[in-house]
Amino acid sequence: MAIDKSVKRKNKLYQIVKSFFTIDIRAKITILLITLFIWVITALNNEYSYTFDVKLDVVNVKEGKILKNLVPGKVKAKFTGRGLDLIYLLIAPSSSFKFVLDIQRINYYYKFDLNSYFVGNPEKIIYPRKSNIAFNQIVWPDSVEIVLDKYVRKELLIVPVIKINVAPGYMKIGDLEINPDTVTVEGPHSYLKEIVVLTTESKVINNAIRDVKEKLKIIKPVGYNIRLSHEYVECYQKVDLISELVVKDIPVKILNKPADVEIYSNPPVVNVKLVSAVSILKEANKDDIEVTWDYRKQYRRGVISYQPLVKVPNDIISYEVIPDSIELRIIRSR
Repeated sequence: MAIDKSVKRKNKLYQIVKSFFTIDIRAKITILLITLFIWVITALNNEYSYTFDVKLDVVNVKEGKILKNLVPGKVKAKFTGRGLDLIYLLIAPSSSFKFVLDIQRINYYYKFDLNSYFVGNPEKIIYPRKSNIAFNQIVWPDSVEIVLDKYVRKELLIVPVIKINVAPGYMKIGDLEINPDTVTVEGPHSYLKEIVVLTTESKVINNAIRDVKEKLKIIKPVGYNIRLSHEYVECYQKVDLISELVVKDIPVKILNKPADVEIYSNPPVVNVKLVSAVSILKEANKDDIEVTWDYRKQYRRGVISYQPLVKVPNDIISYEVIPDSIELRIIRSR
């Protein structure tokens, strides 16, 4: 009998719970939502205190001056207000909710007590429109030090720290190209006064077989509030395969010949084998090479065989004259 009574009680409880969730469900949900709405409205209209991270904006630096020390970008500040207003502050853009630190009167150094400053200058606290809150105190930091220095702006050369090793049978063509080759630097005078060049991060490239193009980060000088017009520099080095080219029938020119002397070269023309990059050799021609013998500089009594002087284009690794010597027949007029 006791078991039957227990089962009946459980069944009755089940029926009560079931009826609560199945009978007049819309009315009950409506009542619940109204109750929740009233609670939210009441909570949002109650007064609370809350600590925010708020932007600290330093303004009115004197002309020709610049901040030398790091100033916190944000402060922790406590405010009191309705819950609705405090929520509005949480989602407000930083431009409409900030503390403004005016340093117009500062020449070199000053230490601001933030609580005293903002209590005495409430207009320096920028609130969003229609917010109804009260500033309580700055929680962190208690104070801010302002250190000013002379503002300087200068152009500095960039020296890239890059080493390019080409693979066997290849060569670098021309100088390393740098873009930009200078950078504008702005900052405090004490940090920049002794700096004349800037360098980059280091880079080593081995076994290069094609043109090298690298983007390197410029190393910023040590110090606060230093700005560069460019953060990176691009380096370009042309690389090409080494080859050979024989330029034929280049005439031997006689220089500084006396008026009473006739000089004949045997052979009158020579060949020159050039060793350089393929792209350089493609542009080479007979007019770029000069083979000469200079009477004033080279003539020796009794000598008939000479090595001619040769001028070749830039970027030629080596050259060979074929034949490597010429014989000169010198006839003097009587």
